[in-house]
Amino acid sequence: MCAGIRGAVLWRMLLLAGFLAASAMPLLWLACRGDAEEPEVAADAPTTITFAPVEARFVRLVFRGPMAEGPCIDELEVLEEGSGRNVALASEGGRATASSCLQGYAAHRISHLNDGRYGNDHSWIPASSQDGEWAQVELGRPTRVAAVVYSRDRQGQYLDRVPLRVDVLVSLDGEHWKTAAEFRGRLATERRGPIRNIPIALQHARYVRLEILGTSDGEPPALSEVAVFGRDRERNLATKHEGATVLVSSARMGSAESLCDGKTDASSCWQAAWVRGQSVTVTLKERTEVTGMSFTVHPHGNGAPRSYAVAISLDGRRWKTVHREGWGVVPPPAPLVSGVPAEGSLSVPSKDERGYPNLALGAGVGVKASSTIPGHADIHRVEHLCDGEYGNSRSWVAGSMPAWVEVDLGRAYWVFRVAFGSDNTGAFRDRAATSFRIMTAARAGGPWKTVVWRKGHTGVQQREGFTFRPVWARYVRIELEGSRDGAVRIDELEVYGSDKPVPLASVGPLTEVAVSSAQHYADSLRRAFQAEEYAWLKAYGRADVAPYLTEYIRVWRYPDREPEEVLPLPTAAAAPALDTQGSVPWPTASEGEVHVADLSKPDRSPLVTARVEACVHGETLYLRSSAQRLLSRHLAVVASGDWSGCGVIVLGADGLSFEQYRAGADGKLELVQATRLLGKADVARGRWTAALPLKLLPGWRSYGVRVGLGLGGRHTSALGRAVYFVPSSLMMRRRWNASAQRFEVVLGNTAESARQVEVCAGGRSTRVAIPARGTALVPVPTTAGPLGPEQVVEMRDAS
Repeated sequence: MCAGIRGAVLWRMLLLAGFLAASAMPLLWLACRGDAEEPEVAADAPTTITFAPVEARFVRLVFRGPMAEGPCIDELEVLEEGSGRNVALASEGGRATASSCLQGYAAHRISHLNDGRYGNDHSWIPASSQDGEWAQVELGRPTRVAAVVYSRDRQGQYLDRVPLRVDVLVSLDGEHWKTAAEFRGRLATERRGPIRNIPIALQHARYVRLEILGTSDGEPPALSEVAVFGRDRERNLATKHEGATVLVSSARMGSAESLCDGKTDASSCWQAAWVRGQSVTVTLKERTEVTGMSFTVHPHGNGAPRSYAVAISLDGRRWKTVHREGWGVVPPPAPLVSGVPAEGSLSVPSKDERGYPNLALGAGVGVKASSTIPGHADIHRVEHLCDGEYGNSRSWVAGSMPAWVEVDLGRAYWVFRVAFGSDNTGAFRDRAATSFRIMTAARAGGPWKTVVWRKGHTGVQQREGFTFRPVWARYVRIELEGSRDGAVRIDELEVYGSDKPVPLASVGPLTEVAVSSAQHYADSLRRAFQAEEYAWLKAYGRADVAPYLTEYIRVWRYPDREPEEVLPLPTAAAAPALDTQGSVPWPTASEGEVHVADLSKPDRSPLVTARVEACVHGETLYLRSSAQRLLSRHLAVVASGDWSGCGVIVLGADGLSFEQYRAGADGKLELVQATRLLGKADVARGRWTAALPLKLLPGWRSYGVRVGLGLGGRHTSALGRAVYFVPSSLMMRRRWNASAQRFEVVLGNTAESARQVEVCAGGRSTRVAIPARGTALVPVPTTAGPLGPEQVVEMRDAS
């Protein structure tokens, strides 16, 4: 039913009102874009190169070099748009040719390029290793194609001669050529082989599920065996002999029983019927200790999982994700331009929202302290107080209490704000200051002036700013008089000011010099109310919980999380306007939303709802989103549904950019590329918009688009909470009818013919007819949820 998606798709939307819709929501325009890091190329696995669909009769791979040895190809496949069928096979009418062929070896022939057989014994090698050697397939007839797949030796016997630099050319007549793609990869550091072993930190489980998000060739996943291990790594608990059963999400070939029969030949393999959303679930005989899982790929290498996750459960309802492979990588959320860093951020602001610099990061700054905890010089040092990085591993801890820290700015400035915290990343929640004074002095030795004094603070855990009337000072000191859970830790000490007088009007709300007991009580009460509301959100799945709370082996009854929404990605007849003023929904766009928490200010609700609209026009993806407030300069993490094209959209001083990262050999993230995005932004109103070429999301046709929002939310992953959009001619969005106190779902159809869908909500199923290029409004009954009226709506194609 969906362009580019093989298999039925279940659209899911969570509708919430009442408590969650209480606050007015300004629009935040959201855009996304992605491109994978330079991909790994393995000798024993297929490499897929996708491109914009194009009509072609001839498809040619040109190998860029020179290489140390001539490239070797055991099979060249050309995939038809939509169906994904290999139309290059000789049995389909394909005819292979090449620039040359290595002579004297029967195993290496031009005809092996499309004979449908894998391995070195059925491969092709050119006569030279020079730049420009090529392999080509003439298709049986002109065909609209969208990808090519090649491999060196899927049987895994040889690891040499792996092509890493390949251009894909297409032609209708064999004379006039067009470049469809330029592929540049890097050699995989490990041999992949047919078996993937997945370690699991010791856990109790009865159910083990392999969730396959994407495959190396874009085909439906295919496996020959699965295994689950306990303490005895030689004993496979997933077999019938052990009393286990296996369930698969769908089957085009083989069955669930094929995965636990001990056979790995091609005739005893399972392959899913569809590409997206496939899984294998093993139900063990009883709850037991689980230490690992493994799976064996299809002997031909097709459908090999590239990105996947392993989840475990005790009851089949609550699941823990215990392993991820092939997921995107991005750095922690970056601080906002306002100078208030997002939770989990590692980067310290260099200036505040008005452009006043963080003087503690300047040249010539000195820092000292009363004492430092001994025995941890690698992570707890005085120098870490002003090194520009947050986190326990870049912090200072007092050797004893009371204690003090002092910053020498090098010369005097007009200073008006000091900020500090114990661990802004949120990883550690101890060693927080509860009683302290912030003092300033214009010269060494004083006299000292107290600008802020706090007693009975609940604990300065994550970064907190304290603003006072501008004062001429060179030295800033914090006298730490009390703490909780150990001597005080400070991961960064920030000082804001200017060498010129600072008008009081530009400073912002002042922090009281000293807080009375009544004021302190009122502040504590506000924080207590906020904490209770936050706990309510967590308990009912509207906010993320700290990962360390769920990692313990026996912890299972932790709050459920609301399901991620899966929505159709429609094609618009015209490109929507890239403005930041309008609030009318785009006429042809689906809309989803996520919920996260923000506790940065106690006088406002911790709930943050981020919404995102999405549609396609031509070869461009358009998205926009709305939220009460931005929590980070990282606005969204975007990727194809298989994590190809993963990157983060960053709001900078000169506009929007898309930053792609990869993990280096030392485990640290490396910036691969930063791409400017077309669009507009209105920070004051919390809006931005952008358009992205779909060629930057390689797997979007097969796997859809993942948009991660809520970055910087309390305990929210750096990858964000996801809304998934899957290509379709349908459209789906929510609407709350306040006067009727009900939900309404707007359904749209961009196709030239009418569509029938089945809408399920509240245990009732309704068949809805959507006219060609028209819409239909479906009233949805509400359910009294813990936070207000709510309902889960599911839609299936019934045409």
